[in-house]
Amino acid sequence: MTFTATVTAIVSGSGIPTGTVTFFDGSRKLGTAVVNGTTGQATYTTTALALTAGNNSITASYGGDINFAASTSSVFTQTVTKDNSATTVTSSANPSVYGQKVTLTAVVTARAPGSGTATGTVTFYDGSTELGTAVLNSIGRASLITTAFALSLGPNSITAKYGGDANFTASASTALNVTVNQDTTTAKVTTLADPAVVGQVVTFTATVTANAPGSGVPTGTVIFYDGTTQLGTGTLNSVGQAVFTSSSLAVGNHSITAVYEADTNFASSTSALLSQNVDRASTTTTLASSLNPVPSNTLVTFTATVLPKAPGGGRPTGSVTFYDGTTVLGTINLNESGQASWTTSWSTPGKRVIKAVYSGDGDLLTSTSALLTETVS
Repeated sequence: MTFTATVTAIVSGSGIPTGTVTFFDGSRKLGTAVVNGTTGQATYTTTALALTAGNNSITASYGGDINFAASTSSVFTQTVTKDNSATTVTSSANPSVYGQKVTLTAVVTARAPGSGTATGTVTFYDGSTELGTAVLNSIGRASLITTAFALSLGPNSITAKYGGDANFTASASTALNVTVNQDTTTAKVTTLADPAVVGQVVTFTATVTANAPGSGVPTGTVIFYDGTTQLGTGTLNSVGQAVFTSSSLAVGNHSITAVYEADTNFASSTSALLSQNVDRASTTTTLASSLNPVPSNTLVTFTATVLPKAPGGGRPTGSVTFYDGTTVLGTINLNESGQASWTTSWSTPGKRVIKAVYSGDGDLLTSTSALLTETVS
């Protein structure tokens, strides 16, 4: 935009003024130009960036020379309208996964013939839902860092709306289709009891985590398997863990896996195999006498009680052998209460050293009672 000031002598033919002309917008100095000695004109070129939007009162003030007095022009009204702006929006990750950090960037530019850098703020939307607002920087860019938590799974229609400033009109970008996919997950199963023993309460913990660049806490159900046999299920808690407790694992090696069944935002996954060993449990055998001391030729009953030793459990089966010293008195199978009894008598007085030996079974180890001294009177 060029302003031209023409300085002329009041009396025709009196010559052409020389010197300089200063251009003003109101009282604000814009610049100074030299008067052309041939045409009597001085020109000053600027852009509308130097003026404000609206009506600007432009005057030219001639400073005079040795032959001509100073003079000032009448006011020239220069109207500057806001330039139309253009807004575009881009995404740092498209497609993204649930929980991934995504940077939305809006660029606001001037439309020709205007120029300059827009100021102000840009508001980002997903459809009609406001995501957030950011301030334009010195090159007309505004960025909003968000996560895919703020977006829904599938396609999202992202727009950026510039609010305008004193020099630029508001504008909105065309919609950008940003797709958010399920995030993949990793499942892991652990135990604090390996090896365990029969009847022991074993707790398996499955932890399901989001894989980078996604984030968040998966929800839903985990199924626990022993080989191909389903043991049970657990529900993920607020930190992405599910537990399953069992006290019925048989003796041997068990291949435990945890299968996460997925939810809306996270894909399913299966843990690596966890080897869980289960050994036979230890037992304790106690021995009691129905009568001690006992008169000769009087029946006395010895009762052996077999119990699994903690943390083991279960019902002992098998048999108990009763001894008088090294002499076998007899062998009796355990009843459902884990007890076996032997009844006998002695014809001669004396002391008898009695013990009971449990044979063990497929789940429980053998054990021997403490020695019981039976006095025959």
